[in-house]
Amino acid sequence: MKLAYLLSVQDIKQTQLIMSELFKVFDNAFKDFERMIGDIDFEINDKIKFPSRDDLKFKYTEETVETDTQVTVKERWSGLDGTVVFSRTSTSPLTAKKTTLSKVVEDLTAKMKKAASDFDYKLAAELQEQLNKLKSRVKKEDKEPVA
Repeated sequence: MKLAYLLSVQDIKQTQLIMSELFKVFDNAFKDFERMIGDIDFEINDKIKFPSRDDLKFKYTEETVETDTQVTVKERWSGLDGTVVFSRTSTSPLTAKKTTLSKVVEDLTAKMKKAASDFDYKLAAELQEQLNKLKSRVKKEDKEPVA
C-alpha cells in the first residue's frame, strides 16, 4: 500500500513538472504572437474603414490627452447596444498642432493684407475679426492647464 502511494506522489510531481514546462511553452508562444500582432497593428488600422463621427448607427466618443510633447486622441465607436465596434488611438507631436495654427494665422494675415491693398476693406475687416478670434482662442488654450 505504501509503495502505491509513493508511486502516485512521484507521478503527480512528474505531471506537475511536465505541465509547468508546457505552460512556459504556451506562454512564450502567446508572447511571440502578441509581438507579431503589435508589429502589424499599424498596417491593420490603415486598412480599416472607420465609421464617420456622426454616423447614427454608432455612439462616438473621443478622449484627447495633451502632454508637453504630444497629443493623443482615443476614439471609440460603440454599437447602439453598447458593444464596442471600433476603437483607435493616434498620437501626433504637439508642435504639429502649433505649427498648423501658426500657418493659419500667417495665411489669414496675408489674405487680410492683400484685401487691404486691393481696397477690399470689408473682406479685410472680416479677416481681421477671424484673426482676433483665433488668437484669443490660442491664448485661452495656452492658459488652460493640461489634463
